[in-house]
Parts: sequence; C-alpha cells; structure tokens
Amino acid sequence: MKRKEKVDPNTVEEQRGEFGDKFRDLVKKGNKEEKKEWKKALKYFAKLQGRVLHEKSVESRFITDIVEDVLQRLKNPSRASSSSNPPSGTYFSRTGQDKVESLCGIEIRLKQLGEKISFGSGETTRIIGVVGPPGIGKSTLVKKFYEDSKERLSRHVFIPDVQQIRKEDNDLRYLLKILLEDLLGVKNPKIETVKRAHEASKNQLLQKKAFVVLDNVGDREEIDAILGQRDWIKQGSKIVIATSDKSLLIHAGVKNIYEVPPLSYQHSLQHFAHHAFGGQSYDSSFSKLLNEFMHYTKGNPLALKVLGGGLLGKDVSLWSDKMDALKQCHNGQERRSEKMPAQSSIQMLLSVWKGSYDALTQEQKDTLLDIAYFRSLDENYVASLLDSYGETSTKIAELVNKFLISISGGKIHMHDTLHMFCEQIGQEASATDGKGRRRLWDHDKIIDVLDTNKLQELNLEGCTALATLPEDMKNMECLVILNLRGCTSLKCLPQIDLPSLLILILTDCSKFKVFHVISVKLEAIHLDGTAIKKLPDDIGKLKKLALFNMKSCKNLETLPDTLGELKALQELILSGCENLETLPDSLGELKALQKLILSGCSELTSFPNNVENMERLEILLLDETAIEDIPNIPSLRRIRLSRNEKICDLPESISQFYRLKWLDMKYCTSVAHLPELPPNLRCVDAHGCSSLRTVAEPLSQAMTTTEHIHSTFIFTNCNGLEQAAKKEIASFAQSKCQLLPNALKLCNKDFVPEILFSTCFPGAQIPSWFSHEAIGSKVQYEYPQHWNYNKLSGIALCVVISFQTCQDQSNKEEEHTNYLSVKFTCQGITGEESCGQIAWKVGSWNEQRNKREAIESEHVFIGYTNCVHLIKHHEAKKASQCAPTVAFLEFSVTDENTSGGARVEVLKSGLSFVFEPDEKKKPFQDANAVASTSGSEFPRTNGDLTDEANV
Repeated sequence: MKRKEKVDPNTVEEQRGEFGDKFRDLVKKGNKEEKKEWKKALKYFAKLQGRVLHEKSVESRFITDIVEDVLQRLKNPSRASSSSNPPSGTYFSRTGQDKVESLCGIEIRLKQLGEKISFGSGETTRIIGVVGPPGIGKSTLVKKFYEDSKERLSRHVFIPDVQQIRKEDNDLRYLLKILLEDLLGVKNPKIETVKRAHEASKNQLLQKKAFVVLDNVGDREEIDAILGQRDWIKQGSKIVIATSDKSLLIHAGVKNIYEVPPLSYQHSLQHFAHHAFGGQSYDSSFSKLLNEFMHYTKGNPLALKVLGGGLLGKDVSLWSDKMDALKQCHNGQERRSEKMPAQSSIQMLLSVWKGSYDALTQEQKDTLLDIAYFRSLDENYVASLLDSYGETSTKIAELVNKFLISISGGKIHMHDTLHMFCEQIGQEASATDGKGRRRLWDHDKIIDVLDTNKLQELNLEGCTALATLPEDMKNMECLVILNLRGCTSLKCLPQIDLPSLLILILTDCSKFKVFHVISVKLEAIHLDGTAIKKLPDDIGKLKKLALFNMKSCKNLETLPDTLGELKALQELILSGCENLETLPDSLGELKALQKLILSGCSELTSFPNNVENMERLEILLLDETAIEDIPNIPSLRRIRLSRNEKICDLPESISQFYRLKWLDMKYCTSVAHLPELPPNLRCVDAHGCSSLRTVAEPLSQAMTTTEHIHSTFIFTNCNGLEQAAKKEIASFAQSKCQLLPNALKLCNKDFVPEILFSTCFPGAQIPSWFSHEAIGSKVQYEYPQHWNYNKLSGIALCVVISFQTCQDQSNKEEEHTNYLSVKFTCQGITGEESCGQIAWKVGSWNEQRNKREAIESEHVFIGYTNCVHLIKHHEAKKASQCAPTVAFLEFSVTDENTSGGARVEVLKSGLSFVFEPDEKKKPFQDANAVASTSGSEFPRTNGDLTDEANV
C-alpha cells in the first residue's frame, strides 16, 4: 500500500513550490542520468494509486483508515492483489483519502439538504445545522454535498473533523488559518487573537459569497471561533455545520436544522450487503440472518459497515455464530462463542459510541448509564427513579440533543448497540458514578453487596407484592436512600434504626397506614399517596428534615403539635389532604419554612394565629381550600387562591407585600373588591372573578424595576367590573407603559422582541390615551418628516376582541390558546415593506377542570412592546434619510390548535408611540408633538375610555 504524507501529488509530479526547490538543490549533486531517473520516478510516484495525507488532514483518522484497509485486504487476498496492481494509465485521485464513501440512499438526503441550503435563494444567507447520532452518515453527507456544490460559489472551504483538529492542535487559531487560507487564497494569514481574526480580512471577505462546511464540530467555542461575530459573511453565503450535539446549534443561534434520518430498510440492506458480500450477489440462505442484523443496526450506516465488513468472505455458519455473540452481548451475557473468541467486529461496533461517551460530563455519563437500566420505560417514571431533586429531566434533554437517547410516545429509547456499550461500561470493575458508587448488573454481585451491608441506595420501586421488609435491614448501616415507591402491599416499616438514612420514599404505597421514625437523620420524607391517618408524636426528633411530602394523603385528619419542632423544615406539602380540618398551633414555629402547599385541602378553613412569624415563607398555595383570610406574611413571593369560594376580601396590608411577584385568584367568585396591590407584581390572574366590582385607586404604584420587566394583569371574564374600575386598570396600564423604557435602560436591555406588559378586561372601547385608533384590525399612522431622530422607545398597542365564535367552534376536549399576531409594515419612498412581527398571547381556555373556559364577552387588550423590528429597521435607514413616512400595524388572532384560520374577531385597534422621557416632554405624544418644537404634551386622561361618538 502506498501513502503520500502531507504533499500534493501534482506538486511531486511537476516539482513545484518548496518541494521543487529542495529537489533541485538535491539533484545538483547528481549526474545527468541520475537526474532523469529521479524525475521519472517522481512522475511514476505521483501516478500511483494510494492515500494522501494533506497538510490539513487529521493524522489519527488517516492511520485508522490505513489499518482498516489492510485488515480488509488480508480478509480478501484476491481483492488485495487486484487493487495493488492498477491498470496502466490510472492516475492518483487528488481527493485521495477524502474521496467520498458511497452510501445507499444518499441522493435523497442530498436533495433534502439542498432544499434547506437553497443555493437558488440569491442574497439570502443560510446557516444550516446537520445533526444526528454517531455513525448516521453526517460526515459522508456534508462531504458529498460540498464536492457536488462547491463550484456554485467562487469561495469555498471544507474543514474536516473540526473536533479532532482542535483536540490535536489545541489552538483555535489553526481552524481560522484553514478558513482564511482557503477563502482568501493566502498562505499563513496573520492571526493575532481568535476574537480579532476576521477583522483584519473583513473587507476582503465581504467582497464575495462563501460556501463553508464545518464537519464534526464538538463544542460552542469552535463555532464561535470560526464564525466570529458573523459580520464578515457576505449576504448570500451558505454555511453548513455538522455535529452530534443539537444543543450547540441552538445555543449558537442556528435555527435551520437538518436531522439525518436512519437508512430505510431497503437502503440498510443494500449498504450491509455491499460490505458483507463485496458488492456480489448472495445466496438466499443468508436472508433470515440479514433481517436479524438489520434489527440490531437500526439503519445506522457505520454499524452496518462494521458488522458487514466483519462478515466479508464468511460462510453462513459463521454468520450465525456472530449473531449469537451479538445476542449474548445484548442480553448482558459475558460468555463468548468458542468459534469467535475475539468478537472483534462487535467491539468495533460498540466503539462507535466511545467518542460521544468520552465527551460527556460525569453527570451526563451517570445519567446515560442509569437510563440504560430502564430504557423503553416511561420518561417521567425513569426521571423519578433517578433523581429526587428534579435535575434528571434536564440531563435527559441534554442526552436527547446529543442523539444518545430518544423519546417517543412518552418513553425513553436507546439504540441497541449503545445499550450494549453502556452495559459493557457498567460491568467494568472500575466503573463508578460521580459519587463513587458502582452499578450492579449481575444478580450474583447484587446479592454479594447486600450480604456485606455496604449498600448505600436501595430501590424497590414497583414491588407490588412486597408486604413487609426484613428485620435484617437493621444491619444496613450505610444505607442513605430507601425507595419503596409503588409498593402497594406494604403496610408498615419494621422497628429499625438506619443511622445513615437521609431519604425515605413511600410514594403511592396505598396500604401504608402506620408511620414511625426509622432514622433521626432523615432530610426528606415522601408519604404522598399513602393511607396514613396521623403522624407519631416523636416526629419532632427529625431536626434535619427539610422536605416533608404528604400530598394526597386523603385519610390524614390531624397533625401533631410536635410538627413545630422541625426547625430545618423548608417545604411542607399537604395538597389533596381532603380530610385535614385544622393546622397545629405550632405551625408558626417553622421559621425555616419556605414553601407551604395546601392546595385541595377543602375542609381547611383557617390558619393558626402565629403564622405571621414564618419570616422565610415565599410560596403559599391555598387554591381549592375554604380558608377565608390570607395571613399577613410580607415575605411571600407567590400566592395562589384560585377556586377558593370562601374568601371575600384580600387584606389591605397586601400592598406592603413588596416581594410578591405572582397572585393567582382565578375563580375567586366571592371577591368583590381588589385593594391596592404591591408594586413589584409580575402576574395577577383574576380570571373568572364574577363578583369583582371595584379596584383600588391607584390599582398599584407602578414603579421602575430592574429585576423583572415582564408583567401581566388578567381580568378576563370579570364581567361585573364597574366602569370606574375599568378606567383605573387602563390608567395603570398607561403608567406601566411610561415606565418601561427607563426600566429597560436600567437593566441594559435594548431590544426585547415580545410583549413586555399586558392587561385585559371586559369592554368594547379603546382607552382615549391611545393617539390613534381604527375600526377593524389594521391601524395606519403617518409620520412627520424626520420622525426617526426622536427617541422612540416603544409602542403601546390596544385591541378590542370578540370571542363569540369560539364557544360554538371549539373542541371542548382540548385546550385552546389564542395568539394575537402583530405585524409591522412600513411604507416609504421605496414602497411597502414588512419589518417583522411579534406574538401576543390573548386567551387560553377549555371546559375541563382547572383550565380556563371560553371568554364570554368583548374584551380590551393592552400591551407594550419596545418594537425591536421597527427600530432596528429604521436605524438602518437613517444614513440614507429614507425613513418611512407611513406605518401599518395589523392585528390577527389565531388558535394554535386549529388550522382553520382565525377563531376570534378584532373589532377595534389602536396604538400610541412611547418616547424616552425628558424634562420637557412626557413619554406619550401625538404626531404633532413629535414634529413641533413647542414641547406640547400628550394629554393625560387618567385612562378614560372613549365613547362611541369618538370612535
């Protein structure tokens, strides 16, 4: 086998460049005949078939390819001999090792990728991500696509195996060197720093469109280094990024993503047969085994190639042995086939996943290996098994983005070969998780560990026949976690003391009636869904208990006074305890308590007197209770009162709850008056408060805040609101819109492309402080000349919407969410053009319990946006003095669950521009105020609603 290392065959043949200079220096020492022979030899060498290691090639991959080629030739001597003697006149391909490997079905993928990159789209710049699991054919696809398409743009570059180049060179500047050399045709471009690499060549780069392909990108730094700020990319350029980690593209802002699909069964069969039979026909006796191999490879081209190549030249009996070995490996059996002791191709198959596994963090590795135990089970079930602290769901999402697992039908799935790989890793003697714990796959080893009493975590979840635990458990002195979730026959625990136990899970042990303390070190107890009626008095011994979950303990009638001795308790969950009538007087002694959840305690009518001492309480959920008074606890950040029909008034002191961010009082049908609310609220939801008549004036002190800029106040279906209350809500909305520009400045947020503040209430009129309004869904506004020099900071929007048709058309079995789409269109001397649009959620309902039902009457919706698209669009026009003179705002409402078009009607619409305040002007101004120099102000109307005559 010939190889040519880091030299171009044409350079050798023609003795060009540095190679030619060195050669001529050498031949000066030889005679005339020697010089002729040397030149002849070099020409012959350049024409030989072989592999080329280019300067930019990855050396480790080059060596691996050589080794694999040698192994294939050793397995098929006739093929090797024919290959080693090429026919006369066959010249070496300049692409050499880079020649694209054939892949069955690649034409379909090339077409799909071509449609996404769209070379015919003219001046549209496209950045496309190509993603998929290891071995799916990403590199083959993007290399072939590059070879087929590179001539379409004069500048093009393909950077192979970015991750490996970075790993071997450990300098991001080398990647930039490749990029700039190929795009600009310069040798050794000067690169001082990664951040400034593009700046020096920016003008040259912007002269022509470029086609850039980055293969096997491993992390965000590589994308950021190669693409930089992207301001060097000429409009109309095309960029393709191939990676096995979808999250890299998402974080880099790449939204157009092509996921390479597995091969179809037919293409899988063709690809496998190509490698297993060398492209020759095969006997029908192989058909059944072929189907079995298709099952294990699941359309993964690399797996098909590895398994197929390992069977090249083998008879059907050896195929059967290989399949048996594969099944044994898949089932976790360690014995090996006598006829195939090495199982080399199986090990090669499993090694497909090694690179992806090694690139994971320790936490991700732990999660992946844990999931391998529970694949094909329910996602939520697996998450609950693996994590008591709610972080596993995030790790699962990360593994999905890396294509190591998938979720379908609510279940977690894993490729068979990856499962084998994980099982192999788990069985290694050195394999431990991030906490030094070993995973046990073998039953005999599990029994050995139990006998030595070194067990730290015991998971017996779902053992429905387990009625009692053995007394021998008292010897488990190292046990930290005991999970008995779903042990539906378990009635009680033995009288034991587990000195190291921190977490006890008895969730959904539906027959469990008697609880007693089995460890004074417990930090978390889950008794949710059990049949307990009371707690023992010695519960107060648990001085370290932080979480006590008794959700849906429907038989629980009372709590002991010793509950107040739980000085470390931070979270107490009693939701769904339907028979709990009172709370102990000692509740107020829980000074560390941060979260108290009483949702659905329908018999609970009052709080103890001393609960105001709970100075750290942040979350109080009282929905569907009968509690009549809210305790005075200023530390609260979140209060939920929804569907509480007993509460009639909110305390006047609520205005002093300065930390309160969220107040949910949906369907509090007895509340008639809303007192002044605290200034830092982000959300008030009073939907369906049918008795609500009046609100305080002011509704709240609108304050400039930098902590949160988003807020919403919902009064839908509050059909009893008096006119004065509606005026006050509108006035409050105006104040919020005036303050938001300053809040955005203080928190250094220039543009936020969404609705920052919104409110809604029953009504049919646009408030009069809106400077322009129209019947229907489209508002036109004419700008004075040079309006864009004023400090426009945002737009206040208003619509009147009728939801009347929804009740007749909606499917009552599903939730419907309506979004108000606000489209910005501007017209200048160059004609009409769109500046973009934003989405504004204006309603969500259905007829099911705890879901919002249809909005009954016409409603007014007011919102504020800092019009990111509009401002950015106009700033680009300033230099040419061609800012538009006319703007259109068009509103349309659609239901995200219905494809049949708009389900609601926009009756009226309005807008007002909001300008940065200064000493002379107020934020709201009409068109004349913008144009004039007299400093006239937009009149403050205290939120008055216009009457029909003014429409």
